[in-house]
Amino acid sequence: MTNIWKIAAIALLAGTAMACGTERGSYEYEESAAEAVPEFAASEDSAFADMRGAGPDVSVTAAPGVAFDYRYAYRLDGPKIETLVERHAAACEELGVDQCRIVGLRYNLRDENRISASLAVKLAPERARDFGKQATGAVVEEGGMLVAQEITGTDAGARIDAANRAQSRIRAEIAELQEQLEGMSANNRARGDIVARIDQLQRQLRASEGSEQQAEIALAETPMTFHYGAGDVIPGWGDKSPIAGAFKTAGYLFQEVIAFVIVMAGAVIPLALIFWLLAIAYRVAAPAIAVRRKAAPEAKE
Repeated sequence: MTNIWKIAAIALLAGTAMACGTERGSYEYEESAAEAVPEFAASEDSAFADMRGAGPDVSVTAAPGVAFDYRYAYRLDGPKIETLVERHAAACEELGVDQCRIVGLRYNLRDENRISASLAVKLAPERARDFGKQATGAVVEEGGMLVAQEITGTDAGARIDAANRAQSRIRAEIAELQEQLEGMSANNRARGDIVARIDQLQRQLRASEGSEQQAEIALAETPMTFHYGAGDVIPGWGDKSPIAGAFKTAGYLFQEVIAFVIVMAGAVIPLALIFWLLAIAYRVAAPAIAVRRKAAPEAKE
């Protein structure tokens, strides 16, 4: 009985060590998953941690002429990620293509605890703030939390104004050069230089018009990206009880111990069976071997 208790104690210690190793591996994955989310992802103790509800209340009307880019990162239970992605995509579709368009979707599944996804949409600027707040609210309803938020802006209005001024100067110079061409004879050697200069200015004009068009598009549609990562929310958030978490951890430890015992049994029992069969075979063969050994000296005499 003493040996049995020793074996049980060793199995318990080994199972606990395996469970601790499993928890450490899970933590390392969560950290790497956070790094996989773009560089703006915040750590648990960052200023973003207290914005679980909806993040900063910033209106695009407070900065006219600025093109905004919204990015959100969430942490929640892995099996719920698919549901949240579908809810956010459905909310975008309900607004209609003139107000919201889905432009990208990614979903990675390695196992139930290693799930990540991202959803990229483009919104009408006046819809962006409310859509982001509602999307975060849906995550909170599912027991998740906002772990990072970034809102960047580009002064598209200033780009448009600068492009318009540049285009006015270019058009004025082109008009002046064309007047010079009209007053020149066909044999004038300076004519080729003026024509080359006009071509150069026209290329600059097209480039400026393209830049202005891009700035206008940036003002007309606001990109918004959601990143989802599997993992527990920060302690203290949500409805999860520490006691429930402790029971959950204890359950994992118990399963690890049972699994270790099963593995050990699978390795030890076949070996014990082989030794037992060898012992039986030896007991059966031992008398015959002894008789042969005694008979061998007598035969020599």
